[in-house]
Amino acid sequence: NKPHTCKTLPADQNPRFVYDKIGYNFQILELQAAMGRIQLRNSHYIKQARTDNFNYLCNGLSKHKELILPKVPKGSDVCWFALPITTTGDRGSLVKYLEAHGVETRSMFAGNVTRHPAYAKSTYRTCNLEHADYILEHTFWITVHPRLTKSDKDYIIGLFDKYYAKTA
Repeated sequence: NKPHTCKTLPADQNPRFVYDKIGYNFQILELQAAMGRIQLRNSHYIKQARTDNFNYLCNGLSKHKELILPKVPKGSDVCWFALPITTTGDRGSLVKYLEAHGVETRSMFAGNVTRHPAYAKSTYRTCNLEHADYILEHTFWITVHPRLTKSDKDYIIGLFDKYYAKTA
């Protein structure tokens, strides 16, 4: 990846997730809508697999005190897009290690969105956004894809184990 040039964002922010303009991207094609209708028939199974993968990975990663993992409120019914992970250490080196070993990550594309170029000329209410800044700088996503195998999940957990064993 070619590095981004936005001075207000973390240096390790993936350039694919730097917002240059404000807007919506609702460009669904009829073919995509037709495929989506078919997928709706399997949505219960897809959601259950994503939840199972989320829980397995969270359980496996919970031993690492450097990681802040999501807590699911009782009574909530979440369909996980991915597993958001916040590190108290250096996100850049962890992400680089995971990517070098075949685990795709995504920068957190939220946090303090006012630091993205799209909002440079916007007027907004000012307040302390230190927690939003922390999320922007320390959080990333990994997959909970419904087709992950036990072997895939164990591999991911093992990579975290090796990374933290090397940095201890």
